[in-house]
Amino acid sequence: MSIKFPSSPVLDAAQLKELTHWCDQGTSAERSACSRILAFITQNKEIISSFTEDAVTKSTLSLSSLSLTSLPTTIWLHNNFKDLTELDLTNNRLNDLPDSLANLSFLKTIKCALNNLNPLPPKLQQRVKEKTITIIS
Repeated sequence: MSIKFPSSPVLDAAQLKELTHWCDQGTSAERSACSRILAFITQNKEIISSFTEDAVTKSTLSLSSLSLTSLPTTIWLHNNFKDLTELDLTNNRLNDLPDSLANLSFLKTIKCALNNLNPLPPKLQQRVKEKTITIIS
């Protein structure tokens, strides 16, 4: 699958570099996730060839059942994720969640069943403790 990046980048240089590296070096599953992430950022459904309506909505991003082994870390700091309320990571091969997810103030739910997650990073642990985010495993 060929990833078409937006002609005028909506990411800062570091985020674009990380996402590009993650997409180029990743598995086909990670490239598929990359497409969904880009679609979420740009809200331009034409940038991916196999777009499904439930994969991306204004407040939900589904990266489920892609056999992901990792997630990019700095991408979540991008302004277009500020309204993200739910992230579905169900049925992947993730061991860790990026602590940068804790910076998404509207994120209320992370679905991560059927993964092999290590203990949560500190900021995410704090949000769970404060009951401002729910991890469904």
